[in-house]
Amino acid sequence: MGYNIERNIVVPGQPDKENGFAVPPFGQVHMHSTANTSATMDNEVAYLKNNWPNGYYTHLVGEGGRIIQVADTNGGAWDVGGDWNHETYAAIEFAERVTSQADFDKSYRAYIWLTRKLADECGADYVLDDDDIIGIKTHNYASRTGHGSDHVDPLPFLQKWGISYDQLKKDVLNGLDEEKPMPKPKFKENDYIRLIDKASASAYNTPIDKGTKSTWGRIDGNPFELHKSNSNFAYRVAFWYPNGVVFWNILEQDLQIK
Repeated sequence: MGYNIERNIVVPGQPDKENGFAVPPFGQVHMHSTANTSATMDNEVAYLKNNWPNGYYTHLVGEGGRIIQVADTNGGAWDVGGDWNHETYAAIEFAERVTSQADFDKSYRAYIWLTRKLADECGADYVLDDDDIIGIKTHNYASRTGHGSDHVDPLPFLQKWGISYDQLKKDVLNGLDEEKPMPKPKFKENDYIRLIDKASASAYNTPIDKGTKSTWGRIDGNPFELHKSNSNFAYRVAFWYPNGVVFWNILEQDLQIK
């Protein structure tokens, strides 16, 4: 499956290259998220049009799989805040204004598809965040290796919606099967749940106190991916006892909602 890429070029020319900072060839694709949960994609483009001298990227993804190209590729960019600005073939921002899990899932597929497409264009492989100067890099990786600012995007944003760093690496490497829907967690933060009768161990095989099975608990935090047995997710659950609260990590298959 392909995606339509809207062209709304608001960054004039290739400022990084034209100002003498960046010299071809350009072999990096950078993955970001916007850190703005209220702005629509059109809002983001309008803002960039007037503020690109403070930093710019080449593509924006969001709103259920919409893609907008806002600057020319293959000329560097001012996107990571370090010397890897000048290695940028393309820089993708994932718009953090998300209305639902389904909205995120559709946009995430477009994000992965576009990342791999742009990597093909610049001759990079699909291995995320390795030591090779050519490749796909998160802003987080650029920062922690001394080639960017102090930003850690897009990791916290993706984790909020159920995508771990390991899962991101896997999806970038292998791509996503467009015919197979991404699994969605059955439960969410603050849901009241209890263990099914057959549950005997935590997600990490620690034996569970027998008394916990008759005790209601509450999901504490967002689900996290853990592909094990018949589950795609696990949850940190708080159980209340007369003498305090006990936390367990429980597989999805072992929980039922109140």
